[in-house]
Amino acid sequence: MTNVPYYVSWEEYRGVARRHIAPRIGAHSDVGAIYAVPNGGTHLAADIGRLFKMPIRCIDPRGRRRFGRIGTKYMIVDDIIDTGRTMERIVSRCNSRNLVIVSLYVTSKNRDRYADGIFGEVIPDDHSWIIFPWESLRTLE
Repeated sequence: MTNVPYYVSWEEYRGVARRHIAPRIGAHSDVGAIYAVPNGGTHLAADIGRLFKMPIRCIDPRGRRRFGRIGTKYMIVDDIIDTGRTMERIVSRCNSRNLVIVSLYVTSKNRDRYADGIFGEVIPDDHSWIIFPWESLRTLE
């Protein structure tokens, strides 16, 4: 991982979501619930929730409680899947195996792990630290 941070602007976030996620998300309007991984996943999940006219739920990635009903389709949304540990913990707690994983960015090793996922862009495994617009006042400039 390089030491130089990469700042994602609101325009870039919207562009990635429009170009790569929006065209594929409509096929999954039959989800029972949309779960956002705070803090990063809440923005994209809120956009998807408005599209599907569904509320979103936040899920604690450090929690231990199981969730979901067997056989129901769930969408889990995060801003980035880099090490994969957060998504792995959440997926392991879901009672259903009918999951749609959505993320703006994913490393190449995790793209293969979640092959059926919907991802904005694939980034190198040794990527720079990514700072999203909701994490920095710099993006308001």
